Amino acid sequence: IPYYFFFKLGIINTEKFKETFIKIFKICDLFNNSENHKEKLIYRDILIQNIRPEALQRINYHKSKGHKVILCSASPKMILTPLADYLEVDLLCTELDKSNNKWLPKIIGFNCNGLEKIRRLESFIGPLDKHYFHAYGDSTGDRELLNKSTWPHYRSFSDKSIYYPEFSISKILPIMILIIILYVSYIFKNYG
Repeated sequence: IPYYFFFKLGIINTEKFKETFIKIFKICDLFNNSENHKEKLIYRDILIQNIRPEALQRINYHKSKGHKVILCSASPKMILTPLADYLEVDLLCTELDKSNNKWLPKIIGFNCNGLEKIRRLESFIGPLDKHYFHAYGDSTGDRELLNKSTWPHYRSFSDKSIYYPEFSISKILPIMILIIILYVSYIFKNYG
């Protein structure tokens, strides 16, 4: 939790926060241990089972029209590769270091989030200004891509374009939570 607040307050950057998260929860270990092959398949199956039906319909719609479909995510490659393979789509995501065939909790380059999504897509397909494209996203990390797309779909898989909102409570929510925690601590310290 402290790392989350440090991240939200801008004390640590996205890459450091994600590396710490991956290290604390030992995510690399799951994918490094060959004995965990069964767990890896279970995790892949959980991802596949949790695909929203309307998302799968949109993916299939775009594929039927001959559109290039790219999964562009901040999640690590080792986690998303089985999902991208299952969906038969291209994958652009956060890359982790690999040494001696073992994943390490060290990001190579930048976290594939925000403006980095645009950079990765442009290096993959060329300048986005020369393409008409749909973008689907549900978080602040998708804002830049949604704003750059011809047809943004913020938290939606419908035909209708839905733009990223001008104001989001998620920007101030961590600060509000921190204030509440500090206030409750103050009350318990002085009156408890």
